Amino acid sequence: MVRRLPGADRHRRRQELPELDALTMAYKAIDQGAAGVDMGRNIFQSDDPVAMIQAVGAVVHKKEKPERAFQLYQQLKARQCA
Repeated sequence: MVRRLPGADRHRRRQELPELDALTMAYKAIDQGAAGVDMGRNIFQSDDPVAMIQAVGAVVHKKEKPERAFQLYQQLKARQCA
């Protein structure tokens, strides 16, 4: 028997983390020894997925701090809008 919790909807779309929070989470994982990160919706639901994947790549491959990676994300996002 499966019981449902009131208000629980397994098909409800989970919201991604704000970009800086997602980059901070990725940084902490890499800093603690992870070989990589799995970001899923934090990339694909971002305002600019291409800029976000590049910012995450900077954290993972270049060990950029989250604040610097977020600046990179904002710069890349601004270029896409121009």
